[in-house]
Amino acid sequence: MSKPKRAVAKRQAVAIEPTSSNQANDFISQAIAQKVPVETLEKLLAMRTQLKAESAKEKFDNAMAKFQTKCPEIKKTKAGSVTKAGVVAFYYAPLESIVAQVKGLLGKYGLSYSIKTEFKKEKVISTCIVKHIEGHNEESSMEVPIGASNPLTTQPQLVAGASTFSKRYAFCNALGILTSDEDNDGADIKITKSIEKLGKCTTPAKFNSVWETLPKEAKASPEVLREAKSIKDFILDAKKSKK
Repeated sequence: MSKPKRAVAKRQAVAIEPTSSNQANDFISQAIAQKVPVETLEKLLAMRTQLKAESAKEKFDNAMAKFQTKCPEIKKTKAGSVTKAGVVAFYYAPLESIVAQVKGLLGKYGLSYSIKTEFKKEKVISTCIVKHIEGHNEESSMEVPIGASNPLTTQPQLVAGASTFSKRYAFCNALGILTSDEDNDGADIKITKSIEKLGKCTTPAKFNSVWETLPKEAKASPEVLREAKSIKDFILDAKKSKK
């Protein structure tokens, strides 16, 4: 009488994937020692690259979170443009002041930055690249138009001003830095542009025509109203002197 055959359990190969770059390095070393096929080695190398990138991104995010938690309140202390009446149109925080206040924290959390600027015909584009010591980096760009030249400002000054403005905002946006008060540079630009337009008028008719095109917030601005009166008086006096 024949004996019953015992059931033999078949062993199944379990594919084990590395969960960290260090583990991937161990797998690669073992694969090389065992002379695995090139295709398998390439997959392990690609997996290690992906794991390193994911780890670097995670460490970058953690560093940024810590930096933003500790980042001090940036105050606007430098006076911006001054109207013809001698009134400061706005205040802002210059880039060098912002960097001085945060460079210690950047180093503490393994962060660094670089800024590249591209000059085009009518605009300036600045890009701030923030990099973590583990290799991951992210960037933010700011595009600023270059204003038209006028008797008070040369073209090089306008380009320099647009460059400084774009660098400051690219830097702050890349690091999530906020100023201490509500940012009103957009409104300030409208006020400055409105005054520049009025200043180019040479006749009462032209003045009135330009005034009608100005935005409501500019017309309501005390600075614009003061400058408008001064410019209009100048135009009328010039007209009288020609008679």
